[in-house]
Formats: sequence, structure tokens, C-alpha cells
Amino acid sequence: MILDVFFCTVFGHAGILFLIPTCAANRDTRLPAVMETWGAEVLKSEANDLMIFANERREKDPKVLQAANCADDHGVGLCCKTATSLMTAYKYGKDKFSWVFILDDDVYMHQDNLAKSLASHDASLPIGLGVVGCAGCQPNDLPTEQNIQPQCFCGGGGIALSMAAVQKLMMPSTDSFFEDYMSHLGIGSHSDITLCCQMRRLKIPIQHMKGLHAWELSGNAVPNTVLNSAYLEEIASTNPLPITFHYVSPDMIRAIHQQFASP
Repeated sequence: MILDVFFCTVFGHAGILFLIPTCAANRDTRLPAVMETWGAEVLKSEANDLMIFANERREKDPKVLQAANCADDHGVGLCCKTATSLMTAYKYGKDKFSWVFILDDDVYMHQDNLAKSLASHDASLPIGLGVVGCAGCQPNDLPTEQNIQPQCFCGGGGIALSMAAVQKLMMPSTDSFFEDYMSHLGIGSHSDITLCCQMRRLKIPIQHMKGLHAWELSGNAVPNTVLNSAYLEEIASTNPLPITFHYVSPDMIRAIHQQFASP
């Protein structure tokens, strides 16, 4: 695609691998909306790709990879799926992609705006980007020089990892990464906090990324659309560019996509 080449050459974007851990209950409700909208655009891209992980494999509509031996819940099971997705991303994409982007199945994502934002960062260096402000590392899992909770990801808005960061997480092996990740679950067994605490222990820098919306937006009702005024304002924003919207229903995902496509 001409647009993909434009971003690769002008903005330094060398490819993003998107990871979506999901559960059985959402495969036939949320995923269709994703794959009709931004997911379809990712799959059309020459630079980017998308992987979906659940407990059971599915060959099409959409293709889902199996996260073997993971529970189908939003706690330990989601942590297991997230770890599995990162291991797969490393094995499949370490020589193909510069970035990995983890997001939930109830998120709308604008890939061109994400590419522009990531272009200001050096993907050859370990770094994690997301909404920073949540905490929850277990006391014994804090870096030795810290005696207070570090700021970590509020992961609903999405988490971007340079492939260099993923590679550092996987050292010395993918098996050791999985064992370390699953044996140091954050408070509440939240996958975003668990990942962030592991990155903190490995001294992988974490920075806030603008344009990620990790929570629902409150605004006034607008006639003839399921989107309230706050969503319409954020979609039209040019500074910062809107990248993700979390906690959006399938109808809202379709409406946001249509709004971005409107002249």
C-alpha cells in the first residue's frame, strides 16, 4: 500500500504486530466488530499484522490462535494469554516488526495515528508506552532500590512495546519469561500491571503515550449516533491524535470507524 510505504519512509514506522487476548464469550460479539473495522485495515496493511489469542483455536472468521492451558477468565487466565501472545510475537515477529501493541477486544484503534506517535520513539531501544498511572506490584516484586509503588500501565488503552523491549523480556528464553511472568502476578492478577512490574524489575523504561483513552468518555448525547459529544470531540482532535478508545461496544466500534472515515 502507498500509504504504508509513506509511513515507513517518512515516519520511520517499520511495522506493528497487534495482539488481542480474548475469551470465548467475546469471540462472536466483540471480535466481529473489530474485524469489520480497524482489524480489517490492519490485515490489509503490508507493514502490520494482527494476532488473536483465546483458549480454543479457530481457523477463520476470524482466525484465533490457541493459548494452551490458560483459564478463560479476566485474571490469571488473561495474564496467561498475554504472556503466551508475547512469546508468540517474539518467535514470529522479532525479525519482522519494530513494535508490539497489546489491546483488549473492546477497543477501537486507529493504526495510522498510532504509527505517527510511535515514529517519535526509537524501536531499537527497549521501551514501553501506554497510559501510565496505575499501581499494583506485589511488595516483594518491587525493584530493590524502590520502596514505593512504581507508576505502571492502565492497560485498557493499549500497551506498545518496542521489539527490543520484548527481546529483553524473553531473555534468556521464552520459557523463563513465562515462568517469571506467571510467578509474579500483580495485585489482583491484572495482566497490564503484571507486565509493567516485570518491566520495572528489568529496568525497561516506561513512558506515557498521549492519545490512548483507557476509560469511557462522558459527554452529552448526540442525535443519530451512539457516540456522545466527548467521543466526537476526541475523534476530531489533532493534538494529541486519537489512537485508542477502550470500553466501547461493538456498535460504538463501528460508529467510531465511520466517524474517522467521514470527510
